[in-house]
Amino acid sequence: MPHGPLRVLRPTEPILTMFLPSNAMLILEIRHYHRHTRGDKTQFRILRSRQRSLEKSNSIRAALNAYTNNLVFGNSYRLNVQGTERKNLVRSNALPDVNAVVVSDLDLRDLYRNQILENMDDAKAELVYQQRRQDSGQSPDVGEILTYLLAAQEASDTWFGFIPKDDVQQALEDVKVEPVFQKS
Repeated sequence: MPHGPLRVLRPTEPILTMFLPSNAMLILEIRHYHRHTRGDKTQFRILRSRQRSLEKSNSIRAALNAYTNNLVFGNSYRLNVQGTERKNLVRSNALPDVNAVVVSDLDLRDLYRNQILENMDDAKAELVYQQRRQDSGQSPDVGEILTYLLAAQEASDTWFGFIPKDDVQQALEDVKVEPVFQKS
């Protein structure tokens, strides 16, 4: 991971913070994101259509994508670096463009989402295998299942770590006051 962790702050004041090498901080205001070419729009539609079909078969993917799909990115950022380091970044033309920052954030979220999904699928497959072993009289070995579940949990913790704690707390408070509907 060349740029380190990314995180999104409060949706009421959306800002994307990215820690660059040497702890330089890049802040991108999240307002709107423009796709610049016709090919980009076509590719985006194709990928979005594929994601929707995958979401129908996987509720974890659907839930994670629902959050990510509601992020809207702006076209400016503020570099929060002091002194010589700032001068060096500017002089060497090493500042990333807005599109690169947005793509990096989304790619990182997708990477961790995919790690969660892959490890959960592997855990399910291993569980089926161990059940077959047990049915045939062999003793099951759950060590590999545990390894997959722990890896999924680690990726999940990282993915959810992008969401600010204040937003999580607000969401929990909102859920507490919502009426609960019961099936009749």
